[in-house]
Amino acid sequence: MSAPTPSPPAALSRGLSLILLDPALSVAAAQAPGGAPLPTGAPISAWLPGWRPVPGSQRVGALDVDALALADGGWALAARPRGRPAGLAAAVADPLIGVVLHELNNALTVIFGQAELGARDAPPAQERALGKVRAAADRLRELAAAVVRLRSPAGHRPGSAALAADLLALLGPHRQFEPALEPAQLDGLEPLEVAAIGAALRTLPPTGWRVEGAASHTGGLRLTRATPGATTADPPALEALAGAIQARGGAWGAAPGGWQLRLRAPSARPTLLLWVQEPDLADLLREALADLEIAEVHSINELEALVGAPHATLLVDAAVLRRGLSAAWPALLLQRPQLRLLVLHANLAELPPGATALSGPLDLAALRSALGA
Repeated sequence: MSAPTPSPPAALSRGLSLILLDPALSVAAAQAPGGAPLPTGAPISAWLPGWRPVPGSQRVGALDVDALALADGGWALAARPRGRPAGLAAAVADPLIGVVLHELNNALTVIFGQAELGARDAPPAQERALGKVRAAADRLRELAAAVVRLRSPAGHRPGSAALAADLLALLGPHRQFEPALEPAQLDGLEPLEVAAIGAALRTLPPTGWRVEGAASHTGGLRLTRATPGATTADPPALEALAGAIQARGGAWGAAPGGWQLRLRAPSARPTLLLWVQEPDLADLLREALADLEIAEVHSINELEALVGAPHATLLVDAAVLRRGLSAAWPALLLQRPQLRLLVLHANLAELPPGATALSGPLDLAALRSALGA
């Protein structure tokens, strides 16, 4: 036996709810935070006592309610508990609500307009109109389902194929990827991180985008305008989104004509960045530390691209210090205060601030102890 549908006021207190009102301010359609439909027909005053039919944001009891006036005289509402979720959820909550309300308005305008055309006598026009009504309804359903999934808790991982489908639903038909997005390019992303990409791109005019690389690879996922030479102004939400993704161990920043996203590859093992000059020493360390996640570095540029992990340890030999690392280290440490530096065969006089020396012959037990492995 299925569980009873929760009463609307109780359901509204659990998360983001979408409500469609007819011109008489009665509930024509509504969706609970989990995506389930809610009862219809009641006046909105029974659900949200004190709500006023004016566009914009209002506080109604324990809820924040965003309202958008519709062309037919009705309203689209997004109601959520007062207070804001932390981290990336806070950064994408408002942009996503704006996307949903905008798409509701667009879809309903199409539905009402094409239904009127369909009522005319000409059969071809009627068939064409009804087809567009069905397409608009399908689009609205896909978008609503994608938003519900993308706002799910960070621990929920629906798989890269589902994330790719949700991102495409969020961006809509006028923001295409060229070449087509491959689900594997989103490996390692969480739903809210995909929502962050969609929220940023939706703040820009419709255009094609080129997607290259992969989020969890060294070079990251690169999102740029498909038209060569096009410029891209930073979306207003980009700074907040970038900060939230950095807090998760990744990095998102401007690139020519778009952005670049890098993630810390998901792993419970320590992250070790290895930069040594002698190949034989590198082979020995890889073999001795085979149980650790190791990424090799050969230049300052590679190092800067890999320090997204907030608790990474950089293991180098003294020769690397003289190849520019000592000069670059203060800036790297400022960017990632928790980045550790271990130096093999160290001369104490050469150590940059905050580095740990492992002097004398290589002692693998001492090295593992210093790494916490």
